[in-house]
Amino acid sequence: MSLLQKHGGDLQRAFTDGALGFLHVDLENMFYKPGRTDGAFTAANNLACYARDIGVPNYWAMYTARWHIGTVEGYKSHHLGVYEFHSSIQPGPRDIVFEKHGQGLFDSPCESAAVTLDADRIDTVIITGVYHDMCVADTIRGALNEGLRVYAVADATDCSPDQYEFMGREILKPVSRHIHNRLSITTLSLVRQVLAPMAEIACPFSPRDSRKISLG
Repeated sequence: MSLLQKHGGDLQRAFTDGALGFLHVDLENMFYKPGRTDGAFTAANNLACYARDIGVPNYWAMYTARWHIGTVEGYKSHHLGVYEFHSSIQPGPRDIVFEKHGQGLFDSPCESAAVTLDADRIDTVIITGVYHDMCVADTIRGALNEGLRVYAVADATDCSPDQYEFMGREILKPVSRHIHNRLSITTLSLVRQVLAPMAEIACPFSPRDSRKISLG
Protein backbone atom coordinates (compact mmCIF):
# COMPACT_ATOMS: atom_id res chain seq x y z
CA MET A 1 0.00 0.00 0.00
CA SER A 2 1.38 3.40 -0.96
CA LEU A 3 1.59 6.33 1.45
CA LEU A 4 -1.11 8.02 -0.59
CA GLN A 5 -3.47 5.06 -0.14
CA LYS A 6 -2.58 4.68 3.53
CA HIS A 7 -3.34 8.29 4.41
CA GLY A 8 -5.90 9.17 1.80
CA GLY A 9 -9.15 7.32 2.45
CA ASP A 10 -10.30 8.84 5.72
CA LEU A 11 -8.91 12.26 4.80
CA GLN A 12 -10.90 12.29 1.58
CA ARG A 13 -14.02 11.08 3.40
CA ALA A 14 -13.73 13.89 5.98
CA PHE A 15 -13.14 16.46 3.25
CA THR A 16 -16.17 15.35 1.25
CA ASP A 17 -18.38 15.31 4.36
CA GLY A 18 -17.29 18.77 5.51
CA ALA A 19 -15.84 17.17 8.65
CA LEU A 20 -12.24 18.25 8.07
CA GLY A 21 -10.45 21.18 9.69
CA PHE A 22 -6.92 22.54 9.83
CA LEU A 23 -5.65 23.26 13.35
CA HIS A 24 -2.55 25.47 13.67
CA VAL A 25 -0.72 25.69 17.00
CA ASP A 26 1.18 28.67 18.48
CA LEU A 27 2.14 30.50 15.29
CA GLU A 28 2.71 33.74 17.15
CA ASN A 29 5.54 36.18 17.71
CA MET A 30 6.84 34.67 20.93
CA PHE A 31 7.44 31.24 19.33
CA TYR A 32 9.11 32.38 16.13
CA LYS A 33 12.78 31.35 16.25
CA PRO A 34 14.82 32.01 13.07
CA GLY A 35 16.63 28.86 12.04
CA ARG A 36 14.35 26.64 14.10
CA THR A 37 10.74 27.53 13.39
CA ASP A 38 10.75 29.78 10.32
CA GLY A 39 10.25 26.81 7.99
CA ALA A 40 7.34 25.58 10.09
CA PHE A 41 5.69 29.00 10.03
CA THR A 42 6.02 29.25 6.24
CA ALA A 43 4.70 25.73 5.65
CA ALA A 44 1.81 26.16 8.07
CA ASN A 45 0.80 29.44 6.46
CA ASN A 46 0.93 27.83 3.01
CA LEU A 47 -1.40 25.08 4.22
CA ALA A 48 -3.73 27.58 5.86
CA CYS A 49 -4.00 29.52 2.59
CA TYR A 50 -4.55 26.26 0.71
CA ALA A 51 -7.29 25.25 3.17
CA ARG A 52 -9.02 28.58 2.60
CA ASP A 53 -8.79 28.11 -1.18
CA ILE A 54 -10.49 24.70 -1.04
CA GLY A 55 -13.12 25.65 1.52
CA VAL A 56 -11.75 23.85 4.60
CA PRO A 57 -11.92 25.80 7.89
CA ASN A 58 -8.80 26.96 9.75
CA TYR A 59 -8.64 26.96 13.54
CA TRP A 60 -5.80 28.66 15.41
CA ALA A 61 -4.64 27.60 18.88
CA MET A 62 -2.80 30.52 20.48
CA TYR A 63 -1.09 30.70 23.85
CA THR A 64 -2.28 33.85 25.61
CA ALA A 65 -2.41 32.87 29.30
CA ARG A 66 -6.22 32.74 29.28
CA TRP A 67 -9.12 30.66 27.90
CA HIS A 68 -11.21 32.33 25.21
CA ILE A 69 -12.80 31.56 21.83
CA GLY A 70 -13.51 34.07 19.10
CA THR A 71 -12.69 35.09 15.56
CA VAL A 72 -9.32 36.24 14.21
CA GLU A 73 -10.93 39.59 13.58
CA GLY A 74 -11.77 39.97 17.26
CA TYR A 75 -8.51 38.47 18.46
CA LYS A 76 -6.37 40.90 16.47
CA SER A 77 -8.22 43.83 17.99
CA HIS A 78 -6.76 42.94 21.38
CA HIS A 79 -3.25 44.06 20.38
CA LEU A 80 -1.63 41.43 22.54
CA GLY A 81 1.98 42.04 21.47
CA VAL A 82 4.00 38.82 21.81
CA TYR A 83 0.73 36.89 21.57
CA GLU A 84 -0.06 38.28 18.12
CA PHE A 85 0.20 36.21 14.93
CA HIS A 86 3.69 36.39 13.47
CA SER A 87 3.92 38.55 10.37
CA SER A 88 4.49 35.46 8.20
CA ILE A 89 1.03 34.15 9.10
CA GLN A 90 -2.05 35.26 7.18
CA PRO A 91 -5.20 34.08 8.98
CA GLY A 92 -8.64 34.79 7.60
CA PRO A 93 -10.66 37.32 9.63
CA ARG A 94 -13.50 34.85 10.25
CA ASP A 95 -11.21 31.94 11.20
CA ILE A 96 -11.70 30.72 14.76
CA VAL A 97 -9.05 31.35 17.44
CA PHE A 98 -8.80 29.15 20.51
CA GLU A 99 -6.83 31.00 23.17
CA LYS A 100 -5.24 28.58 25.62
CA HIS A 101 -3.51 28.79 28.95
CA GLY A 102 -1.13 25.85 28.78
CA GLN A 103 0.59 23.60 26.28
CA GLY A 104 -2.31 21.48 25.05
CA LEU A 105 -5.36 23.02 23.41
CA PHE A 106 -7.69 20.46 24.96
CA ASP A 107 -6.49 21.09 28.52
CA SER A 108 -9.12 23.81 28.96
CA PRO A 109 -11.23 23.24 32.07
CA CYS A 110 -14.39 24.13 30.13
CA GLU A 111 -13.57 21.84 27.17
CA SER A 112 -14.58 24.67 24.87
CA ALA A 113 -12.30 23.69 21.96
CA ALA A 114 -13.73 20.17 21.77
CA VAL A 115 -17.28 21.52 22.07
CA THR A 116 -16.70 24.03 19.26
CA LEU A 117 -15.20 21.43 16.90
CA ASP A 118 -18.06 19.08 17.66
CA ALA A 119 -20.57 21.85 16.95
CA ASP A 120 -18.83 22.38 13.60
CA ARG A 121 -19.12 18.61 12.98
CA ILE A 122 -15.33 18.34 12.67
CA ASP A 123 -14.08 14.79 13.27
CA THR A 124 -10.71 14.98 11.49
CA VAL A 125 -8.00 17.61 11.99
CA ILE A 126 -4.78 18.37 10.13
CA ILE A 127 -2.35 19.83 12.66
CA THR A 128 0.60 22.18 12.09
CA GLY A 129 2.61 24.47 14.35
CA VAL A 130 5.27 24.60 17.04
CA TYR A 131 6.86 23.17 19.06
CA HIS A 132 6.47 19.59 17.84
CA ASP A 133 7.55 18.05 21.17
CA MET A 134 5.54 20.38 23.41
CA CYS A 135 2.35 22.25 22.44
CA VAL A 136 1.84 20.36 19.18
CA ALA A 137 2.35 16.97 20.84
CA ASP A 138 0.05 17.82 23.77
CA THR A 139 -2.61 19.16 21.41
CA ILE A 140 -2.42 16.01 19.28
CA ARG A 141 -2.79 13.78 22.34
CA GLY A 142 -5.76 15.83 23.49
CA ALA A 143 -7.37 15.62 20.07
CA LEU A 144 -6.95 11.83 20.03
CA ASN A 145 -8.45 11.55 23.50
CA GLU A 146 -11.44 13.60 22.27
CA GLY A 147 -12.04 11.01 19.54
CA LEU A 148 -10.69 13.04 16.62
CA ARG A 149 -8.76 11.58 13.68
CA VAL A 150 -5.43 13.43 13.49
CA TYR A 151 -3.00 14.09 10.64
CA ALA A 152 0.15 15.75 11.96
CA VAL A 153 2.02 17.52 9.16
CA ALA A 154 5.59 16.95 10.31
CA ASP A 155 7.25 19.37 7.88
CA ALA A 156 4.82 22.10 8.97
CA THR A 157 6.26 21.80 12.48
CA ASP A 158 9.81 22.36 13.74
CA CYS A 159 10.53 18.61 13.57
CA SER A 160 13.52 17.71 11.39
CA PRO A 161 12.95 15.19 8.55
CA ASP A 162 15.03 12.48 10.21
CA GLN A 163 12.81 12.67 13.31
CA TYR A 164 9.34 12.27 11.76
CA GLU A 165 8.93 8.62 12.77
CA PHE A 166 10.34 9.33 16.23
CA MET A 167 7.87 12.21 16.57
CA GLY A 168 4.98 9.83 16.05
CA ARG A 169 6.24 7.28 18.54
CA GLU A 170 6.81 9.92 21.22
CA ILE A 171 3.37 11.44 20.76
CA LEU A 172 1.66 8.08 21.11
CA LYS A 173 3.53 6.88 24.20
CA PRO A 174 1.14 8.43 26.76
CA VAL A 175 -2.13 7.53 24.98
CA SER A 176 -4.18 4.36 25.08
CA ARG A 177 -3.23 1.68 22.57
CA HIS A 178 -6.72 1.54 21.05
CA ILE A 179 -6.45 5.09 19.64
CA HIS A 180 -3.04 4.73 18.00
CA ASN A 181 -4.58 4.11 14.59
CA ARG A 182 -6.22 7.55 14.65
CA LEU A 183 -2.87 9.36 14.27
CA SER A 184 -0.95 9.70 11.01
CA ILE A 185 2.36 11.54 10.71
CA THR A 186 2.30 12.98 7.21
CA THR A 187 3.79 15.76 5.07
CA LEU A 188 2.60 18.91 3.37
CA SER A 189 3.02 17.51 -0.13
CA LEU A 190 1.10 14.32 0.71
CA VAL A 191 -1.82 16.24 2.22
CA ARG A 192 -2.08 18.41 -0.87
CA GLN A 193 -1.75 15.39 -3.15
CA VAL A 194 -4.62 13.62 -1.38
CA LEU A 195 -6.91 16.65 -1.26
CA ALA A 196 -6.25 18.07 -4.73
CA PRO A 197 -8.61 15.77 -6.69
CA MET A 198 -11.33 16.22 -4.07
CA ALA A 199 -11.57 20.02 -4.08
CA GLU A 200 -13.96 20.23 -7.04
CA ILE A 201 -16.48 17.71 -5.70
CA ALA A 202 -16.49 18.37 -1.95
CA CYS A 203 -19.30 20.32 -0.32
CA PRO A 204 -18.14 23.75 0.90
CA PHE A 205 -17.86 24.20 4.65
CA SER A 206 -20.41 26.54 6.19
CA PRO A 207 -18.62 28.78 8.72
CA ARG A 208 -20.10 29.09 12.19
CA ASP A 209 -22.21 32.13 12.81
CA SER A 210 -19.88 34.29 14.90
CA ARG A 211 -22.83 35.34 17.04
CA LYS A 212 -23.19 31.74 18.19
CA ILE A 213 -19.56 31.25 19.23
CA SER A 214 -19.46 30.56 22.94
CA LEU A 215 -16.70 32.33 24.81
CA GLY A 216 -14.64 30.40 27.35
